[in-house]
Amino acid sequence: MAKNQMVRKVDQIRDLMRTPEMMSKLYEGLPKHLSPDRMTSLVLGCLRKNPKLLECTQVSLFSSIAQASTLGLEMDGTLGQAYLVPYGSECTLVVGYKGLLSLMRRSGEISTTTLEVVLEGDFFKYTLGDSPSIQHIPSEDPDRESRPITHAYCVVTMKDGGKQRSVWGRAKIDAHMKKYSPSYNKSDSPWKTSFATMAKKTVIRDMVNRGLVPVSAELQRLAMQEELSEQTHIEGTVINSQGAGDKMQRATAMLQSLVPQEES
Repeated sequence: MAKNQMVRKVDQIRDLMRTPEMMSKLYEGLPKHLSPDRMTSLVLGCLRKNPKLLECTQVSLFSSIAQASTLGLEMDGTLGQAYLVPYGSECTLVVGYKGLLSLMRRSGEISTTTLEVVLEGDFFKYTLGDSPSIQHIPSEDPDRESRPITHAYCVVTMKDGGKQRSVWGRAKIDAHMKKYSPSYNKSDSPWKTSFATMAKKTVIRDMVNRGLVPVSAELQRLAMQEELSEQTHIEGTVINSQGAGDKMQRATAMLQSLVPQEES
């Protein structure tokens, strides 16, 4: 897409987003910590950073925005909460592991969450059974960050003092990667570019799927999308209008009537 055409397209989307009808539908479920102006600015930033989003249908774009608003997640990628990702002609909302952690904390039952990867050379020991525990002492080697990952783990501490733990060894992570991401070895695969992030996301999503942590209905729906997420090689959990929750589905349906017919 030529630069002038891209600028015009961004301006058109900005003007449409600022109409009173569209504002009310896009940001109907926006929580107090985010303003409509902030969300609009984030969206325009995403469009400028990734012009391929401009080739997506406006229905899918605005539906993704409405879904991010309902979840109260910023989607510029800076915070790692959520992303707008073009998948063919469809825009898809992808929630990163930091977004999942944020949604978990909103349950009000979680005190702290530790989500880490272990690198070769670190001291790491964990036990299961009646007295489970995890010990991790990172190596002080200045080249530590370049070492291979050996494990990924998560510890969730509840406000009542209870703990839930999960540890994945490298072999288990690799097996999951190969099973659900056929293109894991491609240069642009997130497993190639952000292995640590994908490993962390896999562990926390598995804990949600297994019911080890208290979560909202929205978060349960997010976790159910894990195989679709990795099979389409997107770094995160895919949210779309199917199975995204009644409130999100209503927002998507209302947006259908507001975007130009040719975009639908």
